[in-house]
Amino acid sequence: MMQAKEPYCRLGDTSDEDQEPEPFVKIAPVLRENDVTSAPHRRVYIYVNVFSLSSIDTVAQQFDCHFFIRAMWKEPGTESTSEWEPSLVFMNAASQVEFTDVKLGVCPWRTGPRGEEVMQWRADCRGTFKEGFELEHFPFDVQALTVTVSCNRPSSEVTLLEDKYTGTKSILRNQFNVMTDFDLSGPFMVGNIDEERRRYPLLHIYFIGQRWSAYFMWNIALPNFLLSVLVFTSFAIAQESLADRLSVTLTLVLTSVAFKYMVAQELPKISYLTLLDKYILLSFTFLALVGGQNTLAAIVEQREGDFPIVDASRYAVVVIFVLIHVMLTALSLHYMWLESRKLARLKAGKLAK
Repeated sequence: MMQAKEPYCRLGDTSDEDQEPEPFVKIAPVLRENDVTSAPHRRVYIYVNVFSLSSIDTVAQQFDCHFFIRAMWKEPGTESTSEWEPSLVFMNAASQVEFTDVKLGVCPWRTGPRGEEVMQWRADCRGTFKEGFELEHFPFDVQALTVTVSCNRPSSEVTLLEDKYTGTKSILRNQFNVMTDFDLSGPFMVGNIDEERRRYPLLHIYFIGQRWSAYFMWNIALPNFLLSVLVFTSFAIAQESLADRLSVTLTLVLTSVAFKYMVAQELPKISYLTLLDKYILLSFTFLALVGGQNTLAAIVEQREGDFPIVDASRYAVVVIFVLIHVMLTALSLHYMWLESRKLARLKAGKLAK
């Protein structure tokens, strides 16, 4: 009967029978990718000091961040070792993050709950990070600008947490930020597990950016409103002078198209309309409606006793103008209320939509 082969191999060349036989060595099985090793678990506490948050690009949907990051943990054994480090990575980095002044060692000013030594890894970081903006309520939108930290170790080995040692809290130095579009606050931290692979730990470090809407209201919304008002000057021209009336109306239509192009330059290529897009398109439609009324007034011959269709169309245009702006005002207030709720939710640490 043949004996089952054991997973052993002989070291060295055994072709020569006179040679002394080498000892047998057992071959360890190869670990597959999904096999989990019994590595000790560490709780890694993250602290950040943000020096600047700049170049928030709505079109490219990314921002630049310069910050100091520190990771601290207690070794599971009785003695600390400098061989292990958290191997932090930034999941939403648009390009390679630059690390400078990297240090790894025992923290001289902090100990564990039983007086154990605490290890620390620290670095100064600069990078560009991607963020999917929600622009339906633009220009009253609130954005969460996120830096997602993970590590090359499974969640069974590492848990990433916010560092709150002795009341310490990560900070954003607003005095170094030169911002014109957003009012920034934070940072806030929320931890979870990678949703796709359900294996690696994540820590979302996010900042709340509340857009200053005054620039867009004064430079786009108000001029567009005045253009819509100016179209009523065409009613002062005689009804028979169709060319003169249409010259006024069509000139304002072309100017409105220029404002639409201006808004498009401020936004990425998205598949939905923002609040400002809706206003400009409604104004464009209203101007086209006035052009139709001008044509109607020129071609309709009004006889005594007939229904005053020309006067009725003129009054209808005025009513439509008022309804458009009442509706948009109500919609703006509703969007501002929704964004205030989003702001409160983000400040409460609820990052998920």
